[in-house]
Amino acid sequence: MRSVLLVSLLTLTQFEYIDGKSIHFYMLKMFYFSDLALPFKKLIDSGSSYLQNRGNSRSIYVDGAYSTIYLAGVTSTRDMYTNQSLVDDFDGQVRNIYARINQILVEQYNSHLHDLVATTAFITNGTYGKRFAELRKEIFNGHDFPTSALIVIVSLANEEMLVEIQSIAVIPSVINAQQNIYSNSFILFTSLFFIICV
Repeated sequence: MRSVLLVSLLTLTQFEYIDGKSIHFYMLKMFYFSDLALPFKKLIDSGSSYLQNRGNSRSIYVDGAYSTIYLAGVTSTRDMYTNQSLVDDFDGQVRNIYARINQILVEQYNSHLHDLVATTAFITNGTYGKRFAELRKEIFNGHDFPTSALIVIVSLANEEMLVEIQSIAVIPSVINAQQNIYSNSFILFTSLFFIICV
């Protein structure tokens, strides 16, 4: 009877081994690392070679326990590291904007640029479009591109701004990880209590 219940416990808590010494180790592992075991999947549909050459993806499918990060539009007229002016420097503004987006993701959410799933870029001159696509492809190292929209507008909030980028990222959910810890711990202690009482 106890062997059957023990197997049930193994299945419920996803343990590989259990005995008098290792059960405490795996309990601790569950409490501290269960968030790593949460199911999370992101499938990128790269689409045509034309889209790939422009640093763009046709669609992205996300499933599982994840959180969504909505980033406000980012602009830049000064280099974030040197404070050097980027007025009339389209390449510099684009690079600096993506660097700032990455900095926000890293510092605030333990994330990074490749967690972006969608971006909307606004440029003030249609002739910048081809160059923007080249820069985007370079910045993402030629792979894992977010879905993207490029919109030409008359002007931005400041006439020195040549481009603004708004973005959305998805990351494994920390909140769901905590819920998973509480759920698994309840199952574990209930099963242990039942085993001891049998």
